[in-house]
Amino acid sequence: MLKTISIDQLKAGMYVDGIAKQAGGKHHNIKKAGKVPSQSVVDLMRKKGVVEVVIDTDRGDDLPQSPVPAKQAKATPDKAEQHGSASFADEMVKAEKLYTEARGLQQKALDDIAAGKTLEIKPMAELTGSFIDSVFRNQDALLCLTRIREKDSYLLEHSINVSILMAVFAKHLKLDRKITDQICLGALLHDLGKIKIAEEVLHKPGKLTAEEFQLMKNHVVYSRDVVIESGVEVPRLTMEVIIQHHEKLNGGGYPYKLTANKISKYGRMVSIVDIYDALTADRCYKRGMVPNAALGILKGLCPDQLDADLVLEFIRCMSIYPVGTLVKLESEKLGIVTKTNEKELTKPQVKVFYSVKYQHHIDVEFIDLADPKCNEKIASCEKPETHKLDIQKYF
Repeated sequence: MLKTISIDQLKAGMYVDGIAKQAGGKHHNIKKAGKVPSQSVVDLMRKKGVVEVVIDTDRGDDLPQSPVPAKQAKATPDKAEQHGSASFADEMVKAEKLYTEARGLQQKALDDIAAGKTLEIKPMAELTGSFIDSVFRNQDALLCLTRIREKDSYLLEHSINVSILMAVFAKHLKLDRKITDQICLGALLHDLGKIKIAEEVLHKPGKLTAEEFQLMKNHVVYSRDVVIESGVEVPRLTMEVIIQHHEKLNGGGYPYKLTANKISKYGRMVSIVDIYDALTADRCYKRGMVPNAALGILKGLCPDQLDADLVLEFIRCMSIYPVGTLVKLESEKLGIVTKTNEKELTKPQVKVFYSVKYQHHIDVEFIDLADPKCNEKIASCEKPETHKLDIQKYF
């Protein structure tokens, strides 16, 4: 786990990941991340003006913990604590492998359906279980990967992203693991029926005609039928997510025009997540919105179409600046949001690496915008292509 500490707290045996703050506006950086071998190295860093550093407690020593009085100790840890916690760097390695596996499995499912073969449900269920495990270890890793998109892979990546976002949302709402498994599987399966929609309609670069839109609506029924034809009896909540993801509280959704009292909590959740991922995705006919703009759209759809209480919880869950968002600070530095702040949604932790003003890379710096000593503020969200940067290496 990454943690920012003062230079006075730094001790031999701790693993330094980077420099968070230096006196006098200096921009030195460590040559290589690693464990502090001796106190003399700490003294040298202090002499060079280092004020705060970022340590990785999974790779080195942590700050000493105060003993917990016996009467306060828990006899049995809850489920979330049993999952443990992984550092962002360690979980990102697992998350990248998992996301690659998910792309391959999703592509196979689409190819099988297109060829008239039966959908295999079991590997899809195992995949969503792995998503949930990763989210419990460190949700920021998979969230970052949902921000790295390929414009021509929307059908492939959208359902993967919706499943991951549903896992994060379910964790935030403290839903039971069994329920989370079922609704995340539904999210992964919800758009498989689109492979049966004609290519010229599915990827049309302009607005669909009324007739074409009617054809597009059929994808929900196709997704339902594909799952039924698999011969595997999926849980009721899984099917609810599949058939309700385009329903609206006012009855204006499809395919069944369900009204509020007939749309389940999980159908309402997936509708929110589905719209959010669609809004933030680049398509052949549009650029994706930045996250805070998409969250504003969701809020505007309440209470007529979306559940206002759940949208508010989703905003709290994702934060105004979700992990993986590229932001520009008022100082004209670019950075990636590495951790959200539940108490102050506009003040996340940011990993800064580029100067827009001078058009060049700068030493990586970790900035906590919630720190009272920090004078930085976010000026705007940015799209990576605006600056022609390869930001993936900074995750």
